[in-house]
Amino acid sequence: MGFVFSKKVEGVVEGAEGSRRRRPAAVAINSEPNSVLSKKVEGVVEGAEGSRRRRPAAVAINSEPNSVLSKKVEGVVEGAEGSRRRRPAAVAINSEPNSVLSKKVEGVVEGAEGSRRRRPAAVAINSEPNSVLSKKVEGVVEGAEGSRRRRPAAVAINSEPNSVLSKKVEGVVEGAEGSRRRRPAAVAINSEPNSVLSKKVEGVVEGAEGSRRRRPAAVAINSEPNSVLSKKVEGVVEGAEGSRRRRPAAVAINSEPNSVLSKKVEGVVELNDIVFSWSIEDISNGNLYKNQVCEIPERFPSVENYLGSFVYPLLEETRAEIYSGMEGISTLPYARVMRFEECKPYGKNFFEVKVDSWRNRSSKRGKEPYKMLPGDVLILTDSVPKTVSDLQRMGRIWPFASVTKISDDKSEGDFALVDFKVVTGKKMGDINLKERQLFAISLCVNLTTNIRIWTALHLSRNWNVLKEVLCTHSSGEEECSLCTVQSDDFCRENLKGKLLNDLNESQAEAILTCLRKIRCQRKPVLELIWGPPGTGKTKATAIMLLNLLRMKCRTVVCAPTNVAVTEIASRVVHLMRGSASLGDVLLFGNKERLKVEGLEVEDICLHNRVKRITECTAPTTGWKYCISSAITFLSDPLLQYNIPSGEKLCERKSLLEFLRERFLDIVKPLKRCFYTLCTQIHASYVPKHIVHKITELLGHLESFSDLLSGENLVFFSQRLGEAFSCQSKDKCLAGALTGPLSMLYLKRSECLAALKSVQDSLNRWEIPSFKSEYKIKEFCFQSASLIFCTVSTTFKLHSLDMKPPQLLVIDEAAQLKECESVIPLQLLGLRHAILIGDECQLPAVVKSDVSKEARFGRSLFERLSSLGKLKHPLNVQYRMHPSISCFPNQTFYDGQIRDGPKVTHESYSKQYLPGLMFGSFSFINVSEGREEREVNGSSLRNPVEADVAAQILRNLYEAWSLSLKENLSVGIISPYAAQVGAISERLGKKYEYSDGFTVTVNSVDGFQGREQDIVILSTVRSNHQGSIGFLANPNRTNVALTRARYCLWILGNQRTLRGSSTVWEALVYYAIDRRCFFNADDDEGLAKTILKAKTKYNQLDDLLTSCNVLFRDAKWKVILGEDFRQSFRKLASSRTRSSVMNLLMKLSSGWRPKRKVVNLICKSSSQIVKQFKAENLYILCTVDIEKESEYTQILKIWDVLPLEDTAKTIEHLDGIYMRFSDEYVSRCKEKRFEGDLQVPISWETPFDFFRRGDSLGENSEGAKDSQLYT
Repeated sequence: MGFVFSKKVEGVVEGAEGSRRRRPAAVAINSEPNSVLSKKVEGVVEGAEGSRRRRPAAVAINSEPNSVLSKKVEGVVEGAEGSRRRRPAAVAINSEPNSVLSKKVEGVVEGAEGSRRRRPAAVAINSEPNSVLSKKVEGVVEGAEGSRRRRPAAVAINSEPNSVLSKKVEGVVEGAEGSRRRRPAAVAINSEPNSVLSKKVEGVVEGAEGSRRRRPAAVAINSEPNSVLSKKVEGVVEGAEGSRRRRPAAVAINSEPNSVLSKKVEGVVELNDIVFSWSIEDISNGNLYKNQVCEIPERFPSVENYLGSFVYPLLEETRAEIYSGMEGISTLPYARVMRFEECKPYGKNFFEVKVDSWRNRSSKRGKEPYKMLPGDVLILTDSVPKTVSDLQRMGRIWPFASVTKISDDKSEGDFALVDFKVVTGKKMGDINLKERQLFAISLCVNLTTNIRIWTALHLSRNWNVLKEVLCTHSSGEEECSLCTVQSDDFCRENLKGKLLNDLNESQAEAILTCLRKIRCQRKPVLELIWGPPGTGKTKATAIMLLNLLRMKCRTVVCAPTNVAVTEIASRVVHLMRGSASLGDVLLFGNKERLKVEGLEVEDICLHNRVKRITECTAPTTGWKYCISSAITFLSDPLLQYNIPSGEKLCERKSLLEFLRERFLDIVKPLKRCFYTLCTQIHASYVPKHIVHKITELLGHLESFSDLLSGENLVFFSQRLGEAFSCQSKDKCLAGALTGPLSMLYLKRSECLAALKSVQDSLNRWEIPSFKSEYKIKEFCFQSASLIFCTVSTTFKLHSLDMKPPQLLVIDEAAQLKECESVIPLQLLGLRHAILIGDECQLPAVVKSDVSKEARFGRSLFERLSSLGKLKHPLNVQYRMHPSISCFPNQTFYDGQIRDGPKVTHESYSKQYLPGLMFGSFSFINVSEGREEREVNGSSLRNPVEADVAAQILRNLYEAWSLSLKENLSVGIISPYAAQVGAISERLGKKYEYSDGFTVTVNSVDGFQGREQDIVILSTVRSNHQGSIGFLANPNRTNVALTRARYCLWILGNQRTLRGSSTVWEALVYYAIDRRCFFNADDDEGLAKTILKAKTKYNQLDDLLTSCNVLFRDAKWKVILGEDFRQSFRKLASSRTRSSVMNLLMKLSSGWRPKRKVVNLICKSSSQIVKQFKAENLYILCTVDIEKESEYTQILKIWDVLPLEDTAKTIEHLDGIYMRFSDEYVSRCKEKRFEGDLQVPISWETPFDFFRRGDSLGENSEGAKDSQLYT
């Protein structure tokens, strides 16, 4: 059963509640089979004639067979006559047989009562067959009487089968002609089975043509069961929630036989409802929306077309994300349900759930353990499935569920319980957990962002900036004519001193231009700042934001991730520290994901600020209480000391001990309150002169504390009471005090005077007090001028009652899907936007191939750049050593980026490890690695590369430990999550507590926006086909190559990368040309690491093609015969393989066993074949001679065989060696020893290899090894 509209449209009226300007409900048209829209309702149109701002009704007509619509709805028209702004009433007429108009729609009327602009009720009229609509709908007219601005109701008429309504409702369209601001009605059409909706309600859309602000109708169509949501819902409802100017919901009505309008529909079908309607087959179907998804264009004719172009790609991407989550269902986190109860106050399908601890929490390598968040998608099932098909078995319970709220999640331990609430896609009924089990399986998919995007695509709030992104025309950019004459003086005045001096020319130009343009109040401005890696983008942005703060420009700053938001916020706070209050800067978002503990931004984080302001303003812990307590204490501390405390006389503290402890108890919370007042409250509430007084007071209190804790005060303990019993008027007694007591008395008096002064000042400025945390949050948002959050989280700002922002700044804008940018771009009041990013770096991740082909992952920044929109470039990089920056600069930026003086200085060249291999830039060829797919996953790993990376890190740490131990940061990155996990496993927690030596392991995607002193890049791919998958993406390559400051060491298989025909081929040749190419086995330590790894992972057969690693320290050159290679590959036991290889390495080093070796002599040639035992096999080898610069003995390995098979090989060798000369055989038998090791012998004098006339086609000078042994 497909998704069916089945909810009552009650929210249309409610949507207008409390709005400043209300608009009547959208109208639903319902036609029976074979009915045709056939007639114009002219009266409604005429009724609007002559009005200053006309808004015609959306008309739907339904008549019984043979009935006659015999009269215009004149009352509706006449009722509006003379009104300042006329709007016809919404009239719903239903002529079903024998139906009775039995109830007045009172709620609609009441909903408008007391409003500044009243709207009459929508009237439902029901007539018997053959009845004639002959009377004015007087109630509707009367309902509007006396209103300041009357709007008659829109008319809805419903026709039975065979009735004819053969004409478009053109009058509705025409009625809007010439109006200053036209808004046609939102029309929803629902047809019975076999009915045909052959034409769009074009008139409603056309009616808006030429209007200053066009908003076409939202058209939602739903047909018989199993129908598909086949049309875009372009005109939305929920978008109006909390808006200053609300627009009512577009209504969808389902007229299936016997269906009941039983639930409220808030305007547009929710994304969750669509997801819940999908079957397993739907989710697995990659073509589910293929026919609906169209390529997103570069230019758009209207905002409606722009928003609508993302709807189906978003649905398809959501499907793909869920499918991706379900692929490894057996490894997903799951927990057993301990309680499952329906939350009746919230409606059907809402449940409260308690589960035991999550299993498989850490099953995803390279990722943090799973922790539930609102928006997570779950499957509730009666058993834990091993495959997706297990969910489809007969009788299986498996509804989707979405987490709505988490009551308690202490899932760190193995037996913790988790409480949360979910909404399910199916009715679960009563489940007896004693009789059957129920499990919650997390798909590790969170729909929160997708739901927010979906809602934003259906918003109709603020289109000021959105109109600037349509790029309807290709003409050049024009500045406001009244603003172009303004100079940069104003902006330069705000960029003073050190801040301006810290910017280079391109940074200053970009900031000044943006600050100048956003001062325009006549035309929306959209600016792009282009910041390639290392060009100081974050620094320049922070300085710009600080100046916007000084200009009192209310700004929302967002980025795609919490890490990026925290980074830019930290820079701003660092610049502000000590010079300004942080009260007008706010960071908010998910507490778990922000992770601000211990960072500078902790002071501006919303949840911390609310906590501190709560404490600072509470009756028993607030600043008033603390100041009062301090004054009371310092005025007469002896009084408090003498109050009985219940202590025994022998246990009672001395006066000095009491004073010290009590003063500390009072001053500690007082200081916290003062810190909150000076840093967390907006400066308008605590101005600078009060902050100065508080600072002086804190100095007095600190001095008093020092005096009170002085050791010499013990000697005056007998007279201590005198110093605290003296009042200011007791001048004679005060004058009698000497030494520390006199100083203590004077400082006490200063503290009291300063406390009272601060108290009076704060009381005069009326610091606000709050009754709830909600009010404190509201206060924080109201007073903040600079608000930081993720792009997704800006969705929450739509529902907040706060002063509208003037400017939106999006950092890392090229990482965003364009549709996600729509969320903040529609914030009410927003006039300008600045996008900062680099389209040459990584875009947003898109799971669906269909959506990817439609350009769904393209960012707004990239699209505007591709259309030639002017960008303000930052063109000097300060991060990378020139040898690192050279290749990406030439490859990705056409040489436009210059190296700053800092990185070109000789001090920027670092050598952390000895050898050319570990210079500033190097490609380290690990040809012995093997790529493999992780178990139950789609990601790749290369264990040998992982071991090499871990060994290089160990070498680094050892070298750093022996040095001066300057702070050193190392990043190990890879494009593949499985490789990140493999490297993390090898490192463990070894470097977590190394002070000054920090190690970060992450994916390339996760490392965007970050930098480290040294970066080790593991490319993973190693195959003969040159296939490198998404490593070929130039944006990903760019990010990977631009993260390092001093050293970048790339690990990879040069043969695979050179054969990829991608940018990696160019990179390998670049390294070779620059003499930065090295083989990993050229380093002795890495060669041993590779050999150990190949032995450990049973990959020794990979070394048979290249003997560099196996025999790099050998005295003998070893040649492996083809028969040996084949026999070795057939060995099943890894232990036997290892024994054979270890024996070969010993033989190549010159080792020979002391026990007697069985020598097998070839009968015809007299050549000696030696055999050495390894496990239960025998290695057969001979000493041969190879000619290079001279004639040298070599070790030829023929085969490895069981003893019974050796005779056949000897016979084969006899046929080969009988052709060689006696001198050749004699020299092969010669031996030379160095100690216990046999070493090869070399000759300069030539000799004949073969017998005369039997040279195997070669001359007597000998033959190459590859030709001799075939």
